[in-house]
Amino acid sequence: MWLQVQTKLNFVTLRNTGIEDIIPDGWFEGIGSEVTYLILTNNIIKGRLPHKLAFPTLNTIDLSSNNFEGPFPLWSTNATELRLYENNFSGSLPLNIDVLVPRMQKIYLFHNNFTGNIPSSLCEVSGLQILSLRKNHFSDAIPESLGMLPSLSVLLLNQNAFEGEIQESLQNCSSLTNIDFGGNKLTGKLPSWVGKLSSLFMLPLQSNSFTGAIPDDLCSIPNLRIMDLSRNKISGLIPKCISNLTALARGTRNEVFQNLVFIVTRAREYEDIVNSINFSGNNISGEIPREVLGHSYLES
Repeated sequence: MWLQVQTKLNFVTLRNTGIEDIIPDGWFEGIGSEVTYLILTNNIIKGRLPHKLAFPTLNTIDLSSNNFEGPFPLWSTNATELRLYENNFSGSLPLNIDVLVPRMQKIYLFHNNFTGNIPSSLCEVSGLQILSLRKNHFSDAIPESLGMLPSLSVLLLNQNAFEGEIQESLQNCSSLTNIDFGGNKLTGKLPSWVGKLSSLFMLPLQSNSFTGAIPDDLCSIPNLRIMDLSRNKISGLIPKCISNLTALARGTRNEVFQNLVFIVTRAREYEDIVNSINFSGNNISGEIPREVLGHSYLES
């Protein structure tokens, strides 16, 4: 109740407090319109959020790792970071999400129960850098309009039910460092245009239905440290140009990359397979090329 009468708060931080309760009615409305940081992460808070609110001065909204449920909150805010991951949110993303969060740069919605598709309006949020939707129930095609996001660096769509081919428009996102589309229902040939993404560190495409051969273009990604094409329907030979993956041939563990793995994915699933190539569970034939022996930093 004390928080509800504080109208000039700038920071609300209740992280790791062990709160196990439902947020009282009117609590969010009562914390004041001047709040810039709303941090309630890693508690056991449950219940539904107010459907519509306006927080004009908020910079960061972090309600992650709780037991919140219900639809995506229709909050109007100029915040640049939204963390709703590891909750029980459900339903589809709002069609006017670009109007609600026009200045958003980082969106973390992973490990919820969201459904539906990625609304095309999300691609109007021009400053978006990180989009993590993994471990939900999103479906339909990956929208072509994602290629209109010039600042996009991390796109995590793994463990959903996306279908169709990977859109070529994503090659316009030249700042991409991590694409993870593993664990979906994607089809078609492996995207050769990925070879143009010189900043790419990680390329997990496992557990889909990709067909055809491994394109030589994938050998030209200079910073690639994880390539996981396992459990698809890929055929043909392993390209000899695999020796051109210079980060595996001459690189060492990169501190920026390690931080990317831990902070962005917030999971340990990649820590043991850094500097790795995985082609298992396919229809590959022929010999293992001797060129792979030149990868002195290959760990797996």
